[in-house]
Amino acid sequence: MCNSPFINETEGKLNTVNFSNTSTEYEDAQFDAYWSINKYFDEYFYMSINALLFSLLESTLNNIANAVARRENKKMILGKENIPYINKYLFFIQGELNIKFEDELWDKLNMIRKVRNKMIHTLGNDIRPFMNEKLKSLLSFDSVNTNGKLDYDFTVRTFSTVCEIIKLVEKGFIKKYPESRVFK
Repeated sequence: MCNSPFINETEGKLNTVNFSNTSTEYEDAQFDAYWSINKYFDEYFYMSINALLFSLLESTLNNIANAVARRENKKMILGKENIPYINKYLFFIQGELNIKFEDELWDKLNMIRKVRNKMIHTLGNDIRPFMNEKLKSLLSFDSVNTNGKLDYDFTVRTFSTVCEIIKLVEKGFIKKYPESRVFK
């Protein structure tokens, strides 16, 4: 159960509202909606953050790949393979900046992408069994007792992975284009 000001205020309003001018179905729907929000608010909150982090990473990598292509006076060729766009951006960036992503980093990224896709395309309906299975398969996520939930710990790990990827790309970019360094 969530203990947020929003939830507490909603509960207070539901307890004081006069439903005498409405149908029983409407009253039941209001209490059902409150119950769902109360029960899943934290999970929806973390779903949103994780989806946003992934989208920001994908957008950033797209922008970096385009910047590299412009500097090299070449077209960004992503390939026709049936793989996620984020992977295509990373393959292009790796090749152009001469950097390498370790398998563990790819595993973390793929986990985040799969969880994000599961959230977005199924609205999280069957995410718990999926997450339990996938999280346990990744060494770096083994210590997380998620119970299949997107929680603070998973979100912090997602943020750390995004930062790790950006840091690696940034180092490669600065090494190839030292004049781009913001801080000297």
